[in-house]
Amino acid sequence: MADRPTDAPDDNPYAAPELGRKERLTDVLQFDSRRMTFGESWQGSRNVINFLVLAACKLLRIRLHYQFALPRVDRLDLRDRERLPAAVLDTLRPLEDACQASGLGFGLAYRTQVVGPGLDQHVLLWRSDNGRMVAFLTHSCYRFGVGQQVESHMSVYTRLDGGRWLLTIDQDVRHATPPEIDLARMPGRPPLELLAEHRRRIESPSLAIVPIAAEELPRIPLDLDRISRSWYQRTGLLVPITETELSRLLRLAESATPPRSPHPWAVALVRAYSVVMIGGWLLGIVTLVIAPLANRETVPFENGRAVLVFGIFTLVSIAFFRHVLGMRPRPRAEGPRAREHRRE
Repeated sequence: MADRPTDAPDDNPYAAPELGRKERLTDVLQFDSRRMTFGESWQGSRNVINFLVLAACKLLRIRLHYQFALPRVDRLDLRDRERLPAAVLDTLRPLEDACQASGLGFGLAYRTQVVGPGLDQHVLLWRSDNGRMVAFLTHSCYRFGVGQQVESHMSVYTRLDGGRWLLTIDQDVRHATPPEIDLARMPGRPPLELLAEHRRRIESPSLAIVPIAAEELPRIPLDLDRISRSWYQRTGLLVPITETELSRLLRLAESATPPRSPHPWAVALVRAYSVVMIGGWLLGIVTLVIAPLANRETVPFENGRAVLVFGIFTLVSIAFFRHVLGMRPRPRAEGPRAREHRRE
């Protein structure tokens, strides 16, 4: 399949894959939030308020509507690495540097095919010379409101005899994995450590490793996708999309535009609002504690209830404004150990 430039004028980053023909609804799957565990809901939440909403919807059996679905595809949407968006390459560069330092070579790049504007995902594959390791470097951009959430992750696979796989990832996934996959989690660990740990795992003489040839790379993501889709369909986490929902996503994909960063003044106002509201709440708590001690009186129930209600309103309103603007927590500063490891 020929590489298609990503900067073509008609290349809508939220356009659906080839759905011009009548697509079987069973070929397009969507997450059913009611089947998510509380651990999965916590992992997929941006903050505590978001988790409480997901948990409440689960308990009340309310199904949330996502802005993307996953179609079954027979071939990858291959891309030219040098023509990927600069934001993708910049984000994945530390992971690529780690792969190169560990002796892996670049294999191919592709864009995950989805229906709807809620997910824009690019993946780079790096392969060891002997084919015993293939690293997936994934850049995911989830769209919500007028903002977006960007994530990058590394997953290292080794193919074993009998259709089984050895997998090492840098995430603390909470969901159950297919029985064909032997998973090791290393959340927050540097990519070089992740690759070294996976290399240590495959040194076991009891493993029957089936090397992956370079010409097989375009089939590997498809094989792994079939395993995942089959497993999550059996568990009920992925379900066939309805015709109404598919039409909704297609309309969203046609009208969607890339999310823009919130205006600096809007961000400044939300932060000022947060400082004032949280300050007022803390002042109420301090008054509630100190006043009775000074007057040697008990705290009236109405005062305590008022402070509690004001605190809940403060947290919910701040979370709402941050969600609408797509504001994300500021990244934590690198520690000296991380900086030293990156220099190495």
